[in-house]
Amino acid sequence: GRRHAEASVQERARRRSWESRFDELRKGLKEAGGGVGGGVDKDEGLEAWLRSQRYAYRQGTLSEDRRRRLEGLGVELR
Repeated sequence: GRRHAEASVQERARRRSWESRFDELRKGLKEAGGGVGGGVDKDEGLEAWLRSQRYAYRQGTLSEDRRRRLEGLGVELR
């Protein structure tokens, strides 16, 4: 019903937001020459997002797909 439709809209928005941040990270790393620190340090919002991804990893709530994608960029999650 309606509640399910609202949850679905929220989930799609969260997914878009994650993809948007991931793209920002990828672009930042490319511009910085590949080092995770250099691509993230300039953007506090992106830095906070990356901290939340590391936290989700430690809590076991980061999906396998997202983990692989982040590690593929050279992000150390541990």
